[in-house]
This record gives sequence, C-alpha cells and structure tokens, in this order.
Amino acid sequence: MQARLTRPLESYYPIILIDATFIYTRKADHVNKEAYYTILGVRKERSRQVLGTVNSPTESAKAWEDVFDELKSRVLQQRMPYGKKFPSSQQLCSIHLQRNVQKRVKPKDKVQVAEGLKMCSGPATGMIAV
Repeated sequence: MQARLTRPLESYYPIILIDATFIYTRKADHVNKEAYYTILGVRKERSRQVLGTVNSPTESAKAWEDVFDELKSRVLQQRMPYGKKFPSSQQLCSIHLQRNVQKRVKPKDKVQVAEGLKMCSGPATGMIAV
C-alpha cells in the first residue's frame, strides 16, 4: 500500500479533487477524530486515479500545504493553485465558502447572507478545480 501511495504521478491532471474527512483513529491508548485527506486526479481521458491519502491530526492550512508538497514531491509538474502558495484556486467546498463570505459581511447583514448562501449552495464537496 505504501508503494502505491508514494509512486510517481503523471505530470498533469486537468482536475484534482481533494477532501478531508474526520475518522475516529486509535493511537496507543486513546481514540481521537483525525483528518484524512483523499486526493483524486482526473486524467485527460476522464478516468480517475487516487493520487494519495494523507493523515493529519487536524485540518489546517499547514496540513493542506503538506498535502500539496507531498504531491509535488511525487513529480507532479502542473501548477497547483491553492491558498497562499497557490492564489488562483477555486474553492468549491460550500461550508468553507460560507465561512469565508461571512468574514467579510457586516454584522447586521450576516443572517440574511447566511440564508441566501444556504439556498444556493449544494453539499460540501471539498473540491478544488485546477
């Protein structure tokens, strides 16, 4: 399994989908929910390939950067726009989009904006289009 997850990647995928989910994980004598990132690449001919899975105790900006660094270290040549390192990305996760919009709204308008966002957003997908 480790060999498969560390194998070299193709140099380009038109679409890369990334999502983190929290799963109860046993470590030594305790159980905690930890973030597991799944990275899926869509090839030019539209077939899909699991590019990797990464475990992190929490979901954070640093953990996301580590996910991208791990992909780049496996010979992925394309520009991957995300966050501070990759400023031109598209964030399609509706939950994070709602949170980011709410940060920029006047306090008196937050309830109305939240209702509007809930009506027009679908389920959270965690997708990033590249």
